[in-house]
Formats: sequence, structure tokens, C-alpha cells
Amino acid sequence: MMRIKRQLLPVIAAVYVAVVVKTPVVAAEAADYSNVNAQTGYACVLEDCAQFLTTGTAEEYDTLIQWMDDITRYCNIMVATTTDHDYYSTRAYAEATYEAYFGHGSNGAIFVIDRDQNEIYIVSEGNVQSLLSDSRCEVITDNTYIYATESHDYDYMTCTQKSLEQIYASLNGQHIASPMKMICNILLALGMAMILNYFLARVLSRPHMPNHKKVLNGLQHRFVLEHPKMVMKGKTKRRSSSGSSSSGGGGGSFGGGGGGGSSGGGHSI
Repeated sequence: MMRIKRQLLPVIAAVYVAVVVKTPVVAAEAADYSNVNAQTGYACVLEDCAQFLTTGTAEEYDTLIQWMDDITRYCNIMVATTTDHDYYSTRAYAEATYEAYFGHGSNGAIFVIDRDQNEIYIVSEGNVQSLLSDSRCEVITDNTYIYATESHDYDYMTCTQKSLEQIYASLNGQHIASPMKMICNILLALGMAMILNYFLARVLSRPHMPNHKKVLNGLQHRFVLEHPKMVMKGKTKRRSSSGSSSSGGGGGSFGGGGGGGSSGGGHSI
């Protein structure tokens, strides 16, 4: 009987490894997703290399996928996470990752969680740049970065969901609240008001000094001319000539133009 139990130990161990050890790997692979909208031809891609989105519940993951599928009504959309890359900035990484899937200038956007540069970032290309401009991308990331910080236990799933939700709202022409921008504008206005009040106080408190005209007018003065006479000391001759000349010149103008391949904005986390 003991011999039979010993022979079964390797089998039990193999089953344990297959079921328990392999389960996290299957969950990580399940985070990768891609789909093409049959009506618009736009695609969505999820590349969770850092496995930031595997900790969410099944309902949260389904909600995330639904937002991506909804965005494909307007353009391509990609979500990527990373902890290490060779690019000098998150924006450069986002552009290269997006273009590797969809090509340069393809109509769409990418949302990135980058723990190599500790930043979240949105980059848009193609026609959607008019709706996802630099300022709009910055507003969205300003609104959602907080979820990816320690104060919210690094809730990357909520951060991604909220970002995709506001990307969809922007593409749909909806208004996005920007409390951080409003706070910055208020603080800037208060600062400018304080500086203006300071200079006004300096000007108003400065003692007024009378000018030279007022000083001369205020003086008592007297002028007396006694025994005037004229004396001629000599004569001189002068010759004069007159002429005229003119000159002219011209001018020109120049102009130029430019363009950009992408728009984007991000926030540190």
C-alpha cells in the first residue's frame, strides 16, 4: 500500500503544477485582446505586457473591452502597459507602439501606462487629432492619473477605464470637465492680481516730486535790463547752394507652413 502511494506522488505533483502554477499564466494571457469593427473597419488592441490589468474582476475587464469596442466606431484604439522600454520618453514609446500595429498617421489613439517613465500618456494620430488635441489629452490624463498612484492603491484598471471613457466622450463631441485646469487658472489669476496690487501700491505710495516747470513757476524771479546799446564788430560774406536727391527701396515677404504627425499629453504617476 505504501509503495502505491509513493508511485502516485509524482502524478499528484504534476497535476498540482499544471493546475495551480499555470493558472496565473493563463490569466495574464487573457488580458491581451484585439478586435475589428466590421462596420467601420477600425480595430482595438490591448497589449498588457506589464500585466497591470490582470488584477481586475471579470466585470471590470468586460467593461474595459466594451469601451475599446465602442471607440472603434470612430477610430482605432490601443491600450498598452510597460515597465521597461528603450525609448527616451513615454510619448516616443506610445507613438512607436501604436504605429507598429496601425501604421504612421493612421486614424486612432493609444493610451499607455508607463512604469519605466512613471507616466500615463495619450497619443492621437490622423483626423482624430482635432478632437484629441494636446490640451484635450492633457485634460483627460489630469482627470485620471490619480487612480494609478499609491493613494488609490495603483488601481490601473479604473485609470484605464476612466481614460477610455473620456476618450470616447471627446470623440462623441461631449464636454469633459477639467477641474485641474480650472484650479490652475484660478491660482494664476490670484497670483496676477497680487502682483498687480503690489505694483499699484508701489506707484500710489511713491512721493510725488514736482517737475522742473513747476519748480520754476514757483520761484520768485526778477529781470532788469539797464542801458542797452548795439555794437557792430565786422562783416562776413556767405555763399549757399541748393540741390535735391532722392532714393527709394523695396521689400518683400515670406511665409511658411508646417504640420505634425501626432498629438498627445500625459501626467506623471
